[in-house]
Amino acid sequence: TSLLRKSMTQFILCIAVLFALAAPAFYYLTKNYYAEDMEDLIEAVKSGESLPAFDLEEDIVTGIMLQYILITVLLSVGVVLTMAGTGSEMNSGSVISSHKEELKLFNHFRNPDFAILNPEFTYTVPKYHMVAGIYDIMSHILEQYLSGSDDNTSDYLAEGLMRSLIVSSRKALVNPEDYEARSNIMWTATWGLNGLTECGKATDWEVHMLGQAVAAFTNAIHGHTLSAVSGAYYRLLIEKSDEAVARFKRLALAVWDVRPEGKDDKAVALEGLETMESWMRELGLAMTITEVDAKEADIEKYADVCPRNTGGYHTLTRDEVIEIYRRSL
Repeated sequence: TSLLRKSMTQFILCIAVLFALAAPAFYYLTKNYYAEDMEDLIEAVKSGESLPAFDLEEDIVTGIMLQYILITVLLSVGVVLTMAGTGSEMNSGSVISSHKEELKLFNHFRNPDFAILNPEFTYTVPKYHMVAGIYDIMSHILEQYLSGSDDNTSDYLAEGLMRSLIVSSRKALVNPEDYEARSNIMWTATWGLNGLTECGKATDWEVHMLGQAVAAFTNAIHGHTLSAVSGAYYRLLIEKSDEAVARFKRLALAVWDVRPEGKDDKAVALEGLETMESWMRELGLAMTITEVDAKEADIEKYADVCPRNTGGYHTLTRDEVIEIYRRSL
């Protein structure tokens, strides 16, 4: 607690000093690049005069870009992790819901300059959110793992991370204050989405697209939307692609300890998927989109806003997206 208080105090002081230094620069950029243009425009509209001649778009873009550069150069970005899942402590991504537009908006800003990872800060996260974070971690790793067919070191790293997550998730489910388990979950989240396991990979990310499309219309928790669509999507991959069968077979053997004797490749792949789904039910994850407030009548709306990626083993058609949602009800 004392370390956190000291770190936060230093962080706040740094921000205050940097803001004091940056404020004059922001004022200068605003005043010189687009504030005066905006004032001239407003005055012309109010008085009914002709619009003044200036390149408003160029001035605004220039001013905003210079401010963006100023922020990235001068301001430190720090993270104090309270929930393990997104890996935001070591990546630049963010996603917000626009329910007005019924879309998920993706943005990349910058990686944090520092992060404080204390497993004890995650002890009080409600179980429903904890398991959502755990599956988000698993899904991040799988989105990268389920692409390509070469012998890639990144895949061996991904398999180790998944095995660690499975063990630690079960321990945390029994005892949410298991320091070692919560530490491993947190650390797996970081390495699962910091670029390590995507090296040399095309990556898929279609489960995230399917889940995000549902979440754009509901207040569903992210990890549960992913678990709700995963089974149907993965089964479709196994139906459509021999490469997917081979990769799911490898996943079954390396991560889920399926015994292959007397089974063909597809049977092994499907048994691995069924074993994963048993683990998901054990955690208490949503297994259908109905559980996250999705409505059958809205399936075509979800399909209309769902991006269809090309990096995995099969590029979905709109009809296949609709079929996945129907199978996920």
